[in-house]
Amino acid sequence: MEVIKYQKEHNIIQECGENEKGYFMPFRAVVRKDKLSTQVRMVFNCSSCTKGNLSLNDCLDQGPNLNPSVLDIILGFRKFKIGFCGDIEKAFLMIGIAEDDKKYLKFLWYPDDDSEEFKIMQMNRVVFGCNCSPFLLSVIIKYHIGKYSETNESCFEMLNGSLYADDLCHGADDVVSAFNLSSDAVSILSDASFNLRKLHTNLKQLHDLWIQNGLCEENSFEKDNKLKVLGLVWNLEEDMLRVDVTSLLESFKFLESTKRSVLSTAAKVFDPVGFLSPFVVLIKRLMLEIWERGLDWDSKLPKDLESKWKKWCAGIEKASSIIIEK
Repeated sequence: MEVIKYQKEHNIIQECGENEKGYFMPFRAVVRKDKLSTQVRMVFNCSSCTKGNLSLNDCLDQGPNLNPSVLDIILGFRKFKIGFCGDIEKAFLMIGIAEDDKKYLKFLWYPDDDSEEFKIMQMNRVVFGCNCSPFLLSVIIKYHIGKYSETNESCFEMLNGSLYADDLCHGADDVVSAFNLSSDAVSILSDASFNLRKLHTNLKQLHDLWIQNGLCEENSFEKDNKLKVLGLVWNLEEDMLRVDVTSLLESFKFLESTKRSVLSTAAKVFDPVGFLSPFVVLIKRLMLEIWERGLDWDSKLPKDLESKWKKWCAGIEKASSIIIEK
């Protein structure tokens, strides 16, 4: 597997001894074909435990959520004439683990060669699956950017208020300010070995400046004119936003008309700004009716409720065509 090979070469993982006590994490590969770069990611189950024992997550303090509000970031992003966004490459994997703690991040790996036995590996970096990983990422970034709160106040305020986990979403009202903010962000994060990449903007002039300074690829402006930005789809060419309902539409193919299907679908609607409020209100009213009738989870809905459910599903398909000016 290429991911394992890459991580071994970059000292993200390493083989370890068999006799040392520790914790073993089950894991699986999560494939995201919609991603431009990291399409395969190892995600660990740190909540796994044997009967009568604690999991790793049971023993860790999750820490507070230090991320700014998604709504605040999007509203701030929309107020600027020029928008830009980017993300930190492999953010979790840039954070090292104390030597004494690595034994709690073990996993078993079966090599591609069937003649070889399984190997015991351990993570040297923060993993996807630990309940404290998001906190560790946020607190380390905030500690680092805090060093620039006086020397580069504008960039500090941007990174402190517009960086959600590893995603930056901000803007400016003129090209000079936009370039200075974005290039300073790349430089500041680079000082902590974080690579802010995949910079995109709705202004070609800014994009050309990035190219001249080696901050982005030459053809990315034409190639990636539709981007996902904190749950929204941003059309760079038209400078318009819409809610991403792709996963909802895909799930409809496998859903039946049951209480379970309605509730699971409602939970998938991610609309922090409220663009789809008319649709969300309808499905919440349907959920209320289902609860009031005391229906079983997997029993088929009565005809009147099934009709409302199918009508809602048909309506949400049209929601993908709703566009809003950035």
